[in-house]
Amino acid sequence: MQNQLFSKALLALVSITLACKLGAAPTQWSGKSGDPIEATIFGLHGPYVYLELPDGRQFRFPFRSLSETSQQQAAAWIAQYRQSIRTPKLMSKSESPITALIREHLVTYENRKLQKIETADRTEPEYYAFYYSASWCGPCKRFTPKLSAFYKAMKSAGFDDFELIFVSSDYSTGDMKKYMRESKMPWPALHYNKVQNKLIRKMSGSGIPCLVITDRWGNILQHSYENGEYVGPTKAKDTLLSFLKATRKMDEGLATSNF
Repeated sequence: MQNQLFSKALLALVSITLACKLGAAPTQWSGKSGDPIEATIFGLHGPYVYLELPDGRQFRFPFRSLSETSQQQAAAWIAQYRQSIRTPKLMSKSESPITALIREHLVTYENRKLQKIETADRTEPEYYAFYYSASWCGPCKRFTPKLSAFYKAMKSAGFDDFELIFVSSDYSTGDMKKYMRESKMPWPALHYNKVQNKLIRKMSGSGIPCLVITDRWGNILQHSYENGEYVGPTKAKDTLLSFLKATRKMDEGLATSNF
């Protein structure tokens, strides 16, 4: 099992839960096949559990490939971690400058105008998807309906642990509003006065449509550009889906465990 697991280099770790070990001691972990090993869990990134051996070597292992007992251990750990760091309200203080910016400047198209969204009662999601798009962009107008169908399907299926934010590249607030109306965007948008914010623009690529997936602190998990090459927004959308499914599996594992 160890030959299957160990990475030749330490992993670059950015995710919603790559964090402190919560004082955990090494525990036995096992896959659905193979010998158990002693390791300490220290993170979860999408579909992977991150473990550390007593000698300091780190590796990742697919959650779905863990034994039932190890899945329960991972579920218990992530529940403890979330309890230790989760801020229950979007309006609560956060270390994330992205969250602080978003919570004050989200709008939606309603009653023929853009209206500010009240975020006081909204739970902060684990993931954000920033959609850089514009009404004048042909590829954007072809992709937006697909993204809209995805968003509606995910929300209808109870995947509430993410939010998609439209970041307009239109030439005016009026153009942005028209695009939101005509496209029937079901997600919120960043106020037009904030779309040139350095932090928001720093995450975007050199062209659109561009979909960027981040954790709630703003760490980029998937981008429409990889090493300067445009791979398109579909890959980012599919990656978000895998993250959401992995998070749900963790939650289901917790719900059915004895912890």
